[in-house]
Amino acid sequence: MKHRYLSVLIFVLLSACKNEAVAPTNENILRAFTPGIAAPIASDLVRADGDEWIVTVASPQSVRLFEFPVTNLNASRIAYQASAKAEGVFGAAYLEMWVRFPGKGEFFSKALDTPLQGNMDWSEYSAPFFLQKGQAPDRIRLQLTFADRGTVRLKNVRVEKTPR
Repeated sequence: MKHRYLSVLIFVLLSACKNEAVAPTNENILRAFTPGIAAPIASDLVRADGDEWIVTVASPQSVRLFEFPVTNLNASRIAYQASAKAEGVFGAAYLEMWVRFPGKGEFFSKALDTPLQGNMDWSEYSAPFFLQKGQAPDRIRLQLTFADRGTVRLKNVRVEKTPR
């Protein structure tokens, strides 16, 4: 009887897990930005509310959120990720990450394929950037870009690194 119960339990657990995405480990997270701990660059346009950042704009613009130095990112995939919710967003809003390379300038990744528009409930968004062997950025800047006016709520804002 015990073996039958154990077999059924294992089957149920494996069935429940087979379609679930694997959560990233802490070692994959380069940086996370939590209200009350991190301070956004554009503090006049961004406010904290519990575990959320609320970004409100009245006209088209890119809102600078966070910037930080990086090292040892050679030949990896980095991704600006966040949970986001749109409230009255005209046009579109999207995540934008700028990656700076010493002596070469800044290059960007924009999540144009998954814009926030109108009123949208919470969902995950990502702006990936693929680094080739030998590329060594020294700085990353995270932004939220609006094509018009609106409000976007962000939480679980982070940059993750995975090997290529």
